[in-house]
Amino acid sequence: MLLETAIDLGAQVRMGVEAVSIGNDGRTVTLRSGERIRADVVVGADGMQGISRQTILGEQDVGKPTGLMMFK
Repeated sequence: MLLETAIDLGAQVRMGVEAVSIGNDGRTVTLRSGERIRADVVVGADGMQGISRQTILGEQDVGKPTGLMMFK
């Protein structure tokens, strides 16, 4: 639902690409291909070991039990 709404509102959505770094501004992403993208919003759906989580937190997060489940 979020994806469809974003596209309907004119968002350019890139899926299936691998980010290798996220700039300190949180808006500039460098892809594995070397392409650099600057965006208004970056959604990092790369899991617990992904770079988006580490970039936001400033360190590798090991997570903590919350009683909720996560499937890989």
